Amino acid sequence: MSLIATLSLNGAAPKSSKRSAKLVSARTVSRSRIAITVGLGCAIPLLSLYLAAQGGSLLLGDWIAVALGIACLALCCASLGLSLSHLACAIADITRCGVKPAWALAVVLDCSLVASELANAAGHGSALVFGFMAAVTAASMVLNCWAFLRAK
Repeated sequence: MSLIATLSLNGAAPKSSKRSAKLVSARTVSRSRIAITVGLGCAIPLLSLYLAAQGGSLLLGDWIAVALGIACLALCCASLGLSLSHLACAIADITRCGVKPAWALAVVLDCSLVASELANAAGHGSALVFGFMAAVTAASMVLNCWAFLRAK
């Protein structure tokens, strides 16, 4: 019987267990959960930025590259769509604004990231565009982490 199967609901091994394996403490699980949550909160905007960059650069190629670019942009939109509710929740929680303004700002943040990356891929990138993308990505990371850690 594996160690996972011998754990009871409160995280302690039953007295009849003959395994001398070291149990994972609740503190370790809690720290791991926070680290993984922060990692996911930071990875989602980076994934969206990468997919937008790949999609934008592939759109400038032949028809196969264009098809791949459209697929990358569709995946980018899907990941941004998933993060919209987290961004809106964090914005509403931090600013105490209503639901509609929070969702509007979340949509603006996500769409501006894609629009900036497409402008960059089309050759209209500048230091301002790169700075803007870095700021929006950082803000999205912070808001995602806020929403993830506040969730119950």
